[in-house]
Amino acid sequence: MLPWREQCTLDGFMEKRNKCCNREFEPRELMAHLIEKKNSCALHLVAHDYLWILYGNVRKYGHKALFNPNSSQYKRAEALEKKEAEE
Repeated sequence: MLPWREQCTLDGFMEKRNKCCNREFEPRELMAHLIEKKNSCALHLVAHDYLWILYGNVRKYGHKALFNPNSSQYKRAEALEKKEAEE
């Protein structure tokens, strides 16, 4: 499997841009980072939208990593995940 930058024909493009971070993110950290930067950077916007489309309908509600851990949405997504694991 090719790295995502090659799959999306962004290989080489990123080297011409300043990289905003040089670290790995936990899922919630990544989504928070993308939300923070999406209005000022097209790459962050596209990554955010892609991940939201990919994970936004997991269990017909959304993956818990998309939500703030203190929110009711996170708690509901976590409950649905636990229910699915029990089945």
